[in-house]
Amino acid sequence: MLFREKFILSVMIIVAYVLMVDQTTPWGNRFWEAYIGNGARYAVMQKGKVGYINGRGRLIIPISYNDGARYSHQGLILVKSGNLWGFIDHDGQMVIAAQYSWAKDFSDGLAVVSRKYPKKFLPFYGFINEKGDEVIPLQYMQARSFTSDGLAAVKKDLRWGYINTHGDLLITPVYEETGDFHQNMAAVKQNGKWGYINFAGRMMISLQFDEAGDFSDGIAPVKHNGLWGYIGLDGRFVVLPSYREAHALSEGLGLVKGYNQIGFVDKKGEIVFHRADWFEARDFYDGLAAVKVSSKVKRRSVGRWGYMDTQGRFVIAPQFDWAWEFNGGLARVGFEKNDIRRGYVNKGGHMIWDPADWQQSTYFRQSVLMAIGLGFLFYVFYLLNYLRQRKHSKSTTPTSQTSPAKPSGNSSAVA
Repeated sequence: MLFREKFILSVMIIVAYVLMVDQTTPWGNRFWEAYIGNGARYAVMQKGKVGYINGRGRLIIPISYNDGARYSHQGLILVKSGNLWGFIDHDGQMVIAAQYSWAKDFSDGLAVVSRKYPKKFLPFYGFINEKGDEVIPLQYMQARSFTSDGLAAVKKDLRWGYINTHGDLLITPVYEETGDFHQNMAAVKQNGKWGYINFAGRMMISLQFDEAGDFSDGIAPVKHNGLWGYIGLDGRFVVLPSYREAHALSEGLGLVKGYNQIGFVDKKGEIVFHRADWFEARDFYDGLAAVKVSSKVKRRSVGRWGYMDTQGRFVIAPQFDWAWEFNGGLARVGFEKNDIRRGYVNKGGHMIWDPADWQQSTYFRQSVLMAIGLGFLFYVFYLLNYLRQRKHSKSTTPTSQTSPAKPSGNSSAVA
């Protein structure tokens, strides 16, 4: 066998071996998550149970939980076992036993949880750390997660206030409702009107709005006299109330909905792009926004979801019956023809986990087909090599034939 043929054969054997190891051992997932992709986990559902895949569509955590977080980039994953909530790690090992009647994901190293105690009519809320220690006692009527500003809203004696990560009460519970702190400001409600306070609890923007959202990039959506607009950090209107719905800016763009159009505004409040055939959309995440484009079929307004970048260009054509935001490079999508099951699409528009088949990922099927293809090529290579060697051996083998001796001319017959 020539050196070139030996080299090709060796490469094919190595590739086949790597594929086999990748499919039958955890090594391939560890390598991919460490050097190529990420260690995120994405929830998938089958027959009412939840499990988790990684970013390449491999089932990492068996489908066995009653509910769970949709997405986890790192740290612990919130799952529901039976009627109680607990936390597992990214390998599926239970770290904090399922014992809480309600819980939220970890934020700033703490997770808000609630527990219902005997002889108590309502559950109590508090915070645990990643070891499961109840570092802020379960004593509140309600609580929300900590934000990046280091404060969390808690409800006590029917009013909302704010605590820090040590459990210290920084802003006394006096508000009917509250938002989260963003850009050192939080929306609060008193006497039926919304305004904004700072970390010290001082009212920075007076109570005057029907509803109010979070600040982002220096502006916040507010509702005044039945319509939504945007204000700046000084409380002045950047965009006068003119929309039936307005969202806080996400990745520099805010979703707005008028009575005849849907579009996105920038931090100046100016419309960046909109189209008349959009009739639903979601906020930007991971550089893309889900947008539902309408069409007319038999006089009935229907539509399909696709994904648009921050320039207003569709990078994934409208084709889904429903779609959610991107997280970690994947987004949940669904098709009615498959009984609306959760699948995942990547930014290239390729299905990573096909909702038509919950038993295995499309990546797994593609790998199996690749292995079969390599095996077939391996067989063809051997067959051609065998036929070539046989033909060569036939052409080089010497032929020896024995001819009968002819009688000489002077021979005589014996009487």
